[in-house]
Amino acid sequence: MLEYETFFGKAANEDNLEVTLVQEQTGSVITKESISVAFNGAPSRHIMYYALQSYFANGGGPCYIVSVGAFKGALGDQLSLSEMSAGLNALAKEDEPTLIVFPEGQNMDESEYYTLQNDALAQCNLLQDRFSIMDLHHSGAGLLTSGDVATIAESFRDGVTNHLKYGAAYFPNIKTVFPYQYSEDTINIVHTVNGSPGSLNGVSLSNLKDSSNAAYNTSAYGKLKSAVSDFGVVLPLLLP
Repeated sequence: MLEYETFFGKAANEDNLEVTLVQEQTGSVITKESISVAFNGAPSRHIMYYALQSYFANGGGPCYIVSVGAFKGALGDQLSLSEMSAGLNALAKEDEPTLIVFPEGQNMDESEYYTLQNDALAQCNLLQDRFSIMDLHHSGAGLLTSGDVATIAESFRDGVTNHLKYGAAYFPNIKTVFPYQYSEDTINIVHTVNGSPGSLNGVSLSNLKDSSNAAYNTSAYGKLKSAVSDFGVVLPLLLP
């Protein structure tokens, strides 16, 4: 993992994470409280760093990373077929890799993703020394860990058609314990008390630990930061 960080760095900070604090209050006493975390916009499509964390944490050994470029300027931008195909073609020149995996492939256009998978299977068939691990594409139904599995599976079967004995498809994605990378300055707080905006509504997480800010509240900061840290990354399967 240290080698990966040396060459490629860590994950890009997410800038669309939002934490919601809902409280019910009687007089000056909080009688009920709930905290939830969600994205209020597109998450980054760049999940390679988290995929490698999962790979090594689950017993993975030596692996080979093929870079297809720097982070997109807008982290929600799709990866292109031309970029990913260039990486796949570079891999064909190497003898040691035996499994082909595209951790960020689900974030491509669906038809381009299936073209890439067919090309990977064709490489496996040609070289006879590797196997392709595939994930179901989810954009058509917003599917990650649950939902209309039959529709997504049918789409996958229609899209991936060549040299099928050289690949295996996995579903569902995995809810991990790895926290997203983020800056506290960009974590927006939605706070309601008895259904109305509370004193912390609209401020950032970093405001709560800044004693010069009107929203300074170290107790709330600890609870909300913990909730954000417990909001695990969702990943496609990456076999060790």
